[in-house]
Amino acid sequence: MKKTIKREITIKTGGAILLILFIIFSFLIYNFRTVQITKVKEQMNKSINNIAFKIDAQNHHMVSLLQMMVNYQKLAGFGKRKESVDYLFDILDEHSQVLGAAYCYEPNADGQDNKDMAKIKKALNSTGRFMPYVVRKSTGQQEVLLTKVMGLDKQFYQQPKKTKELTITDPFNYQGTMMVSYSAPIIIDNQFKGIAAIDRSLEQIQNYLHSLNSFSTSEFYLISPNDRIIATSKQEKFLGHNCEQLTVDFDFEQGNSLGQRNDKFWVSATVDTGQWQIVMSIDKQEALAKVNDLTKNMIGLGILAVILLSLFLYYLIYQSLKPIPKATIFAQNLAAENFNTPYLNVESEDEIGQLATALNKMKDKLHSKIIKINQSNKELEKEKNKLEKYLNITEVMFVVIDRNNQVKLINDKGAQILGLAKKEIKGQNIIDNFVSEEEKEEAKEHAKQLLTGEKELISNFETTVVNAQGEERIIIWNCTVLKDDQGKVQGILNSGTDITEQRLLQEELEYNKLKTQFFANLSHEFKTPLNLILSSLQMLEFAEENNSQSSSNLNLKRYTKLIKQNSYRLLRLVNNLVDLTRINANSFELNYNNYDLVALIRNITLSVQDYVENKNRHLSFNTELETQIMACDFFSLERIMLNLISNAVKFTDEGDRITVGLKKRDNKMIISVADTGVGIPETQQETIFQQFRQVNKSFTRSHEGSGIGLSLVKSLVEMHEGQIRVESTLGEGSKFIIELPITKIATSEVKDKQPEDLFEMIELEFADLDTK
Repeated sequence: MKKTIKREITIKTGGAILLILFIIFSFLIYNFRTVQITKVKEQMNKSINNIAFKIDAQNHHMVSLLQMMVNYQKLAGFGKRKESVDYLFDILDEHSQVLGAAYCYEPNADGQDNKDMAKIKKALNSTGRFMPYVVRKSTGQQEVLLTKVMGLDKQFYQQPKKTKELTITDPFNYQGTMMVSYSAPIIIDNQFKGIAAIDRSLEQIQNYLHSLNSFSTSEFYLISPNDRIIATSKQEKFLGHNCEQLTVDFDFEQGNSLGQRNDKFWVSATVDTGQWQIVMSIDKQEALAKVNDLTKNMIGLGILAVILLSLFLYYLIYQSLKPIPKATIFAQNLAAENFNTPYLNVESEDEIGQLATALNKMKDKLHSKIIKINQSNKELEKEKNKLEKYLNITEVMFVVIDRNNQVKLINDKGAQILGLAKKEIKGQNIIDNFVSEEEKEEAKEHAKQLLTGEKELISNFETTVVNAQGEERIIIWNCTVLKDDQGKVQGILNSGTDITEQRLLQEELEYNKLKTQFFANLSHEFKTPLNLILSSLQMLEFAEENNSQSSSNLNLKRYTKLIKQNSYRLLRLVNNLVDLTRINANSFELNYNNYDLVALIRNITLSVQDYVENKNRHLSFNTELETQIMACDFFSLERIMLNLISNAVKFTDEGDRITVGLKKRDNKMIISVADTGVGIPETQQETIFQQFRQVNKSFTRSHEGSGIGLSLVKSLVEMHEGQIRVESTLGEGSKFIIELPITKIATSEVKDKQPEDLFEMIELEFADLDTK
C-alpha cells in the first residue's frame, strides 16, 4: 500500500489520541475497580466486626456469670459448702450454655476439711477438700461429679491462682461436645481461697457461624490466642486443632486485618473478651462478581466511544488534507525539472494554502537557478577534463578522498599501481582496502589530523600499498586538505611517488655491501689461524733440520697447542658456514630427545667455568628449579649456550661477572646469559641477529669475528619454536634471553649428557679466547 501524508497523519495523530484515551480509560477502569474492591473489603470488614461484637457479647455474658459466682463466695457463700453446691445447681438450671460449674477451694481454705460433712460427702475428696463439680448430663440430668475430674494442675486452676485474673482455656472436646472453660480467682481479704469455674458449650457459637450467609462462599473460623480452632462454619473436623491444618491459607495478626491469598479474600477481627480472633474468607470470584460485570460494561462503552471518535477524527483530517496530494505531485514535477506543470490553485489561507503559494514561488526561482547551474556545470566539466588530462600524463599517483576516506578521483598512474580500473576504485576506502595492515592505524591518524583541521599538510609520509593482485608497493605521500568556499575541509588531495624499485635497489646494494664485508672478514678469519699454523710448522721444521739439541730449546708444546687451537678456529668457522647454509636450504634437522634441562644447562655452565675464570671473569649459575624434563636437540642447545657465554667473555673486562639463569614461566623455560661488560648500542640491538651483521667496529675491533654466530644462534632457537632477544645498556652490560616452549616426545627415556661430552665443543667455541 502506497504511503500518503493523509494516511501518515491520520495514523500517527489518531494513534497518539487513541493511546492517550487508552491510558486515561485504563486509569479510570483501574480506579473504578480499586474503589469497588475497597467497598467489598469495607463490607467484609463491617460484617466481621459485627460478628466479633456478637461473639464478644456472649463471652461477656459468661464472664459476668462467673463473676456472680465469685461474688457469691465473697459475700455469703464462702465456707457454706451445701449452699454453694445448691448455687451451682441453680447456675445450670438458669443457663443452658453452661455444661458444668465448679468451686474449688485451696486445702482447708474454710477450715472445714476435717469436719463431718456427710450430707455433701460426694463433693469432698479423700482429704475433705471442697471441690464440687456440677455437670449437666446428655440426658439433661444434673449431678455432682467426683473432684478428681477437675485436674488441679491444669491451666484453668493454676492460671487464676498465679495471675489473680480470669482465664479462658483453649477449646477441647469432652464427650463429643466442644467446650471451653472459664475460671476466676476467689480472693478474700487479699488471700487466694480458690476458684469459680464454668464449662461452656460452643454449640451456640457454632450454630451462629453456620447461620451466617453474607456470601455463598464465605467461611468463618473462631481461633483462640494459641491458634486453636474454637468454632468454624464448614471445616468442623478441625475443631480444637491448630489452625495450620486448615485448607484455607491466611496470615493474620492480633487485631483487625485484611488480606488476600491465591483466589480468596480474608478479613479478621478480635473478640476482646478472651482475645479470640474471628476470621472470614470469601472466594475472589464471588466477591468481585459485580465489579467484573461493571468493568466489562465500561470497557464495551469505551470501545464504542473510541470507534466513533476515530471515524470522526478521520473525517476531519481527510477534509483538511485534501490539497496535499496535488502539492505532492507538483513537488515531484519540480524535482524532475518539469517546469511545465501548472501552478497550484488553493484558496485557503491556512498553512496548506501558504505551502501552495511557497511552492509556486519556488518553481520560478528553481527554474532560473537550474539554468544557471547547467551553464556552470558545462564550464566545470571543461576544467575537470583539463585537470584529468594533466594528472594522467604525470608519473605521480594522485588520489582525492572525501571525509570518509573514500576515493572520489584517481589518475591513471594511481589506477595502474592499485591494479584496478578507475571506476572499480572510486567509492572504495583507500586506507582499509589498500594500505598494509601494519600501517593502517598510522594512515588513519594522519587522515584524521587533516580532516579535523589539526594539520593542513603532511609531507614525505611512507606507506606500503597492497594492490588488487597482492603486490606490495612502497609509496611516499604528500597530502594536503581540500576546502570549500566557507573554509570547511571536504577532502584530501594525496600525491604519491612509487619508490619500490629504488628501495629494492638500495636494499640489494646494502646486501651486496654486507656480503663483501662478510667475505672480507671471513678471509681474515681464515688467514689469521692459517698464518699461525704455518709459522708454527716452519719453526718445527727448523728445529728438525738443525739438531735435536736446538729442538729442545724450542717450546714444542707451545707450537703444537697453537696449531691445535687455530685448527679448532678454522673448524668452527667451517661448521658455522655449513650449518647456516643447511638452515637456509631447509636441510638442517634437529635430533629431539627428552633431557633434564636444569642439569643440562648447569653442566654446560660448570664445564666452561675454568676457561672463564682463567680469563679473570666470574661465572655463576642461578636457578630455583630442581629439575625440568623437556624435549630439545642437545648439540644445538650446547652450541647456543657456548656461543653466548664465549661472546660474554669477549665483551667483558677482567673482574666482570657473567651469570647464567634458568627459570620457568607459564609453559615456557627462560634461559638467560647476562654480563656486566661494555653493552650494545640501542640502535644496533635489532641487527645483531641478522646474517653478516656485527656490532659497530668501535666495539669489536679487539675481537675478531665473522658475524654469523648470533645469526646461527637465532636460527637454532627458532627451530626449537623459541625466541631470543637482547636487553642491553651501553657501558653497563648485556642480557640475552631465550624462551623455549616446554614439550616432550613420546618416550619414557630421559637422555643424560655428562660434562665430558662437552669438551670438544668447548675447545671449538673457546679457541679464540685461548689465543688471546
